[in-house]
Amino acid sequence: MNYASQSHLVKSFVLDTSEKTVSNLTFEDDYSLQQFKESAYKLFYDIITVPAPYLYQEPNPIVELFRLIESSLGSLKSSQKAILSQLEKWWVEWHFVASMNVSLERENKEQDYNVISTTQHPMRKHELSHYARLFTILPLPVCDVCMVTGDILKVNQRFIDVFGYTLQDVPNLNVWWKLAYPEKDYRTFAQTLWQESLEQANQK
Repeated sequence: MNYASQSHLVKSFVLDTSEKTVSNLTFEDDYSLQQFKESAYKLFYDIITVPAPYLYQEPNPIVELFRLIESSLGSLKSSQKAILSQLEKWWVEWHFVASMNVSLERENKEQDYNVISTTQHPMRKHELSHYARLFTILPLPVCDVCMVTGDILKVNQRFIDVFGYTLQDVPNLNVWWKLAYPEKDYRTFAQTLWQESLEQANQK
């Protein structure tokens, strides 16, 4: 990762956003907060590239980037610290999703290429094992969703800890949307944003 240029862009984003907040990441309304998240999302995909094939890295490159930013910014206002902290949480999650997408795209290409093969390569088994382990120990709430039926196939322990729902509580996306966004109008807004994000990701 080109930490120097990325750090500069993120710092500019933090300083600019802090001028629009009152304190501690307090926006005037939910729409302003949503605008902040959309801007953060766009910046992430503008400057972060996940290489293919993706190789697991420790420490996480996003975490390394934000430690560099923190050290270069020096003394921060409370609003700037809150913005930086929120950005890191989102970016770590989005980086994981992007890396999994890269891995899945590679997996699909390999399956198409080896469609007549009935023997699973040992390396493929290793990749699946690594994904299963990462899914289990990842400190972020994640779930496996069938994009055809909308069924939620699996959730990790962090998902249960953060949201308080087990797989039995949220068996599919329809149930999840109603629980996560009980207010109908805001739920529709969130679903629209989610669908647009999926379409944008599929175009990359």
